[in-house]
Amino acid sequence: MPVPDPQAGRAFICLITLFLFLSIAVGGGCLIAYTILPYPPIWLSYLGIFFVCLPWFFWILTFVYRIISRTFGFRMVIGSGGNDNTASRETMPSDLDPPEKSLEPLDNDDPEDIAHPQGQVLVSMEGNQSKKRMSTSSGGAGTWSDGKLVTRIGKNSATVLAVLKTLVRFGAPDNILVNGKPHLGTDKLIPLLRNFRHYLQSAGVNIKFGTRVDDLLVEDSRVVGVRVSDSTDKLQSSSKDLKFDAVVLAVGHSARDTYEMLLSRNVELTPKDFAVGLRVEHPQELINSIQYSDLAGEVRKGRGKVPVADYKVVQYVNDKDEDLSQSSSSKRSCYSFCMCPGGQVVLTSTNPNELCINGMSFSRRSSKWANAALVVTVSAKDFDLLNLTGPLAGIEFQREFERRAAIMGGGDFTVPVQRVTDFLQSKLSETPLPSSSYRLGVKSAKLHELFPAHITDSLRQSLSMFEKELPGFISEEALLHGVETRTSSPVRIPRSNETYQSTSLKGLYPVGEGAGYAGGIVSAAVDGMFSGFAVAKNFDLFDGAIESVIGKAQAFVEVEEHQWGLLLPPVFAVSKLKN
Repeated sequence: MPVPDPQAGRAFICLITLFLFLSIAVGGGCLIAYTILPYPPIWLSYLGIFFVCLPWFFWILTFVYRIISRTFGFRMVIGSGGNDNTASRETMPSDLDPPEKSLEPLDNDDPEDIAHPQGQVLVSMEGNQSKKRMSTSSGGAGTWSDGKLVTRIGKNSATVLAVLKTLVRFGAPDNILVNGKPHLGTDKLIPLLRNFRHYLQSAGVNIKFGTRVDDLLVEDSRVVGVRVSDSTDKLQSSSKDLKFDAVVLAVGHSARDTYEMLLSRNVELTPKDFAVGLRVEHPQELINSIQYSDLAGEVRKGRGKVPVADYKVVQYVNDKDEDLSQSSSSKRSCYSFCMCPGGQVVLTSTNPNELCINGMSFSRRSSKWANAALVVTVSAKDFDLLNLTGPLAGIEFQREFERRAAIMGGGDFTVPVQRVTDFLQSKLSETPLPSSSYRLGVKSAKLHELFPAHITDSLRQSLSMFEKELPGFISEEALLHGVETRTSSPVRIPRSNETYQSTSLKGLYPVGEGAGYAGGIVSAAVDGMFSGFAVAKNFDLFDGAIESVIGKAQAFVEVEEHQWGLLLPPVFAVSKLKN
């Protein structure tokens, strides 16, 4: 059965309103005639009463219809990361108590996957633990990161401040509102997300963990629901269909099977540029010394007078066949990504035959290592060199080098490593190797042979320039880890700028990083917020301007819930395709 169009609902209400006035006019005329005629028939009074009462009867039915449609209309959010939560919250009705089951997020993993503050599930995998991975579960990959809240979309904008205020409301320290480089840390993100999840559940949001979205249900070129199955370790899992008015697709950038499913459904996908490279790790004391010189001794693992030192570097480089006179906008760039002072290197693989890593820090940033990805931008011309074409060419590009890294490491998620000095000289690093924060083991490998020559050359050129900016960056203690491939989504799902609805499938709302519209915790939350408002307006759940709500959130940390029914965090919409 096709899902009712909200525009049709509004037209129905207008028609009933017009009928109300016409019916009252006819009924009133009958009653007036009954009173002024000398011998009026009795049926004239009955007819007048009927026409006067009839529109009010239909008006009551219309009111009940609106209540039912708002209370029992399902809107689904696929995902439970930052943008998913924000989208879920924003689609709740504004003038009703939070409706039970109006929002139903689906997540492929269990909430317990993020329960342990030390992340033991993620950094020490035993037996069949590979399904519990750092790129999925409640909060998404952002949970197991440095908790960086810096953003390039305007740190002082009303929308960003609204997101930060919301995070404070759910347990983040209020210093994130004034810090130039706000961050939370993994240990602070976990209880915050738990508070957020409990808040949504108490508001009537039905969050389904351990549920995998296998397919979209499409009728008359419109998505009307999803087909799901149990994603736990059960031997047999039966699928079932869930019907919804809207599906918010808020997956992460590692939702590869979701992209494949969308492609099979003829949802428009386009390849997107991203970056790949290696993660470099230094002793934190070395970075402190480079950045602070004589004041390095005041750091004291984040408890001293000065904060743990970090860095940010970027260099524009030229491929050998390019004109050196090109402007920087046309050149390939190499830059530091996700710099984690006082952090550790962690596994983010979603397949045992593929290997990729990331970095994370706890709030104190007190480990003895500093790590950052050094990545090089890649585009369709790089995919072409490997004969990779089509909307998912970027994903296959990632997979190619993740497989190579897994082979270099020898399996069991052992990471291939190489000293920076040896990488520059194209030679295998001899043991003993510098210490590494990666807990699953490292193995000396020829990382200079991992990527195509032009990417390796770009990394080498940039390392030499970084050494000029940060003397001591090239060091015998600096250790490269392979491989970092998932800096952002390799795919974009085109959508309307006004309705946020997919341009190729009605009822589908692509949101956040996995859809290609965000690149971090804050930008994903902002996109989820705007998407949630768009869904709410499309379903006649909110008639005002988003600025009115953002302004209140910007002015107060504690926002009146009745202003929106629920306010600024992401709304765990209705379901989660795999992250």
